[in-house]
Amino acid sequence: MITLASRRAILGAAALLSTCAAHAGAASDVGSRAAPFLRAPVGARWTGMGGAASTLAEDATALSYNPAGLAEARGLSLTSEYVSGLVGSDRQYLGAALPVGEAGGVGVAFRRWGYGEENRTLADASGAFAGSAGTFDASDLAVEVGYGTRVSVFRVGALRVGATVGFVRQKVDDVTGDGAFLTLGARWEDRAGRLRLAAAARHLGTKIEFLSGGARPPSEGVLGISYRLVPSLLVSGDLSYAEDGRENIRLGAAWSPSEWIVFRGGYDAANDADDGFSLGLGVAHEGAALDYAYAPFGDLGEDHRVSLTYEFGGHGGGTTPMLTPKTRAERKR
Repeated sequence: MITLASRRAILGAAALLSTCAAHAGAASDVGSRAAPFLRAPVGARWTGMGGAASTLAEDATALSYNPAGLAEARGLSLTSEYVSGLVGSDRQYLGAALPVGEAGGVGVAFRRWGYGEENRTLADASGAFAGSAGTFDASDLAVEVGYGTRVSVFRVGALRVGATVGFVRQKVDDVTGDGAFLTLGARWEDRAGRLRLAAAARHLGTKIEFLSGGARPPSEGVLGISYRLVPSLLVSGDLSYAEDGRENIRLGAAWSPSEWIVFRGGYDAANDADDGFSLGLGVAHEGAALDYAYAPFGDLGEDHRVSLTYEFGGHGGGTTPMLTPKTRAERKR
């Protein structure tokens, strides 16, 4: 049988890896918050911008950043992501978003992190090491469902709100821990479509009982801003404060010289495994958009992400970094 110590060891290693990969930056999350992988940026598009996406995400990734963005779903869209580079990790993401009525949208997403295999340690009656027999693995799983809608239009702009309900499962060998969480968000946009402000409360959840104890998901409050300086250039920023007292700032920029290509750059202050900078590139044609992001993590390796988004009847999955209200209306038709 696998020993409790071995289970704790692989759990700690998995949590540390996901914490670093989530740009959380420090090992203090290990043992204090469950499922730290929920803090990880989702989608190569936003990873390339440092994860500063609370005002920007409008496809299935809005479920994680700010579900108010689902109100701008322009058609059925599918998003998948492949991630490689960090040692020992295996990550998958698949999401979909769909408009509902004239002012709302729904989304659903699935993400899984695997942490590789470890040797199964055996123990005798006294608890002493008695060899090993085979291997075991560890993984994290989250399923999210959400809705966003436009609630009012003012003379100075429009307000959108949304909510995500999530289910999370952590697994080490044959031991599992389950929990649930809620993410709430709001987003305001001026009438010109240049300025956006956002607020979100992420991962408000129940305690996940796991192994010898339990912990809640990593809840945090986020304030975001983005501004389109010129039609082809956008800057964004997110300031977050976590329940455990950790503060973080994320900054991003996107330059789109044409409708089919966009260059991105970002900074995540919590990535103290390296300098915190990231780069990204996106290309689009008709309904398909292909995005790539690169972020270094020092001795842990390099994070390479590739996302593919397809909009049925769409125009490239929103590769243009921020749509004006006029452009958005044209793409909805």
